[in-house]
Amino acid sequence: MKRTICLALTVVFLLSLTACDSSASTSPDETVFFYYCTDPLRYDGNSSVISAEARNCTGYVNSLEFLLNLYLAGPVERGFKSPFPEGLYAESITLSSNRVSITLSSITSELKGLDLTLACVCLSKTVQELADVDTVYINYENSNTGKRHTITIGPNSYLLTDETSAAVDTED
Repeated sequence: MKRTICLALTVVFLLSLTACDSSASTSPDETVFFYYCTDPLRYDGNSSVISAEARNCTGYVNSLEFLLNLYLAGPVERGFKSPFPEGLYAESITLSSNRVSITLSSITSELKGLDLTLACVCLSKTVQELADVDTVYINYENSNTGKRHTITIGPNSYLLTDETSAAVDTED
């Protein structure tokens, strides 16, 4: 009897290790997209500084908390880099109507300027797709000052880029 229970627990454990992977042979309903910084970062017209890593998350596509913590653990494929410092975690996640509020650990205070912007864009794009919401509120505490901050990113928060190399003159 003990062997049967031990064998069953081992099988469950091994199956849980393969819950989310980056293999391409998945149905669209099981695939989620995590947005990370590209590695190396390139600021040219042919690529983006962020890109989506596709992950097979069979059985977990409806668990926002699980997926968010998996996302914060970082990418598994080459060519991606997490914009967050190691050890970052979500203290709370609140989903209501068409928005998500995420409170991150104070480690985020290490991020500044462009690094903070890229991190928030990656996180918000990931959460907007995972939870099918328009607005993401990212809350964190600055460990240096003790002040709490909230960054709101909605559907109109992203800048579009013009990848043309020359201005186009149009006739009226």
